Formats: sequence, C-alpha cells, structure tokens
Amino acid sequence: MVDTGAVKAALHRVGGEGTSINRWCRALATVGPQGAALSHALLSEDAGKAARLASMLAAAGVRMHKTYLFTLPREAEGCIAVCRDLEATGWVLTVRIVDVNDGSLVFRTVDSDAGPIATAVARLPLNHLYTATITPNKNATISGTILVRKGDACMEMIYGPHHWLTKSAPEGVTVLRCWYCFPHCSVRYSTDQLDYRLALFQNLRDVVRIALGMSLRQLSHTRSALYVEYQWNQELGYKFFDCSYSEVWTGGFNTTR
Repeated sequence: MVDTGAVKAALHRVGGEGTSINRWCRALATVGPQGAALSHALLSEDAGKAARLASMLAAAGVRMHKTYLFTLPREAEGCIAVCRDLEATGWVLTVRIVDVNDGSLVFRTVDSDAGPIATAVARLPLNHLYTATITPNKNATISGTILVRKGDACMEMIYGPHHWLTKSAPEGVTVLRCWYCFPHCSVRYSTDQLDYRLALFQNLRDVVRIALGMSLRQLSHTRSALYVEYQWNQELGYKFFDCSYSEVWTGGFNTTR
C-alpha cells in the first residue's frame, strides 16, 4: 500500500510548498487561540481567491488569463502534454496539485518549465485522486504589491518577477515604493527618477481602478481597504495573483472576536 503521507512529504521538498500560505497557516494555528483564529480567517479568505479575482476582473472588463484543470493520475498524460506544449510556445508555468480528499496542497511550483511538473505527477500514487491547476504566465516586466488601509495606500514595485518582492531581489535590483496617505495631497515616492515615478503612479492608479472601480481621490474619500499582488507584461497587461478587501489582509483583524 502506498504511503500517501510519504509521497506528500517528498513532493513538498521539491515543489515549493514550504513557501505557500497553507504551510504558514498550519504553523500559525499552533500559536494559541489567536493564532488559530488568524489562520482560519486567512485560509477562508484564500479559499475564495479564485472566485474573488474572477468577479473583480469581470466587473472591470479585464480579460481573465486561461488556466487548465486536470484530474490526476487519470489525466496525467494530457496534463504533461499541455505543459510541454505551453513551454514550447514561450510560457512559464505555475502549478498547484491538491489532494481531492482533504484539500491539502501536495505540490506547488511558480514560473517553472515542464520538467519538475512531470516529475511530481509521476510520483503520485495511482490509487489516489488529485487535481492539478496549470496557469501559464509570461515573464513579468513589472511586479507589485499594494496595501490600502482606511484610504491610505502603500505600493512596492520591482522590475522583475513577483517573488523578488515576496522573497528577495537579486543584488543591485531596487524595490521602488510610493505612498498616497493622509492628507492625500499628492503621491510620495522613494525615488527622484521621473520614469520610475511615472511607472509607480500609473501602476497604483490602474490597479486601484481595476480592483476597486475608483480613482485615487475617491479611494481617500471612501477610506477603502485593499490588498493586491499583481504583475504587468507588455503582451498580457495586468495579471493578478491575489486580491482581498478583508481586514485579515489589510490590517485591523480582531483575533478575539
């Protein structure tokens, strides 16, 4: 009999699961009642991410980027064939493999080629069911994260992939920042270079318009909240990895309620 726990452990080591919110929340849940409450709220918000992104983009008239869904191991051959075809036409691949029984994340890789995905699929036991979500992507020109709390906005932006923001950027690559905060007279910047300031302003304005349907001035008046992770590419335009309007991401979440 296949030890599915051992299989998951092996796939975790090669699949980047250690960087996922699932694993972080499992550890957080062990830090007393407050940690458990925050972990539950984060996972609940994460579970609704796909539907939330679809609704947001539809309301803004922005095209959704195509994803592919496979049931494994039954559709393993087709899954790998699609991955190889996408790679051959210039795409990089973000993949999540989830255990159908308990919803646990078994394998995750970001902006990968088909090789590691084929290896992970080949390791799955034949008597167990999994779903694989394949999301093709192009290399990012710009990546950013925006946090808005009570109408005050802060943005971090980098020329390169988004994991340079969430992990660490290579030596010599600068994280650019801007702020639109009370008294909301103007946007403040971390740089004096006009081309960088223009890109920062355009990204902040565009993403707020897409995610909230309002201008920066309206943002300050409504005291809205928002958390967004996104990238921009000349060919694809804006692509969103996460979007939340919840206090659990934007701050102020009460773990005692």
